[in-house]
Amino acid sequence: REENMKTKNNLKKVTLGLILILTVTMFTGCGQFDASRYTKACLDLVCTGATKDYVAMTKISEKDAKKTYDQFIDTEVSSMKISGITDEQIEKFRSLYKDMYKKAKYTVGKATKNDKSYTVPVTVKQCIVFDGVIDYAKEELQKQDIKGKSSTELTGMIIDYMYDAMKNN
Repeated sequence: REENMKTKNNLKKVTLGLILILTVTMFTGCGQFDASRYTKACLDLVCTGATKDYVAMTKISEKDAKKTYDQFIDTEVSSMKISGITDEQIEKFRSLYKDMYKKAKYTVGKATKNDKSYTVPVTVKQCIVFDGVIDYAKEELQKQDIKGKSSTELTGMIIDYMYDAMKNN
């Protein structure tokens, strides 16, 4: 249940972030704004790191678009808030998050214009990444001889098991 809540909270953060990006960057006064294309460009950026369409629509630099993508991934990893996680483990999770988001399946529908905004339907295929992660880590830890292990070593083992479970999911 707790894991499903985390998944829902992460989905809410991504959705709210995309809505905020869409709202804040509606400054493209020239020509007709394509809200569907823009939404897809935002999703492509945060999910796959694809910058081409995002750069074309926002007129920001490729470097800044990549920075936005990296910041998004960093925010996702830091939201885990695991005490005792090593730099090496953070990099493993960072790579894992990139791989997970690249596998995201979404469809962007036709936008409808409201008074001063747009509504863009997005269909997302649910991905169960956190399902059973804690249980798996507990089971794996119980299989180990943990006598004499420090709390730091145990934390490291648990984090590694969580990573393995997420990667398998």
